[in-house]
Amino acid sequence: MLRPWHARIEAGCLYVWGEASPEEIALVRDLYWGSYAIGRAAAGQLLPSYGGVTPVPAFVSEGDIVSVVSVE
Repeated sequence: MLRPWHARIEAGCLYVWGEASPEEIALVRDLYWGSYAIGRAAAGQLLPSYGGVTPVPAFVSEGDIVSVVSVE
């Protein structure tokens, strides 16, 4: 089953996100070779954080898979 995805540009960043299980998030991260731009929304930030903090806006639901890239 294909799930719906959302996309939004805010403050110079493109956010693409959607509902996913922890297992699905791990599979996507593996597919993209552990990209720092892909993770799970948790407490307003992208996890794993790799030593830095990437903020995730409140419009992205807690636990969703999210990709964040600069569009400036």
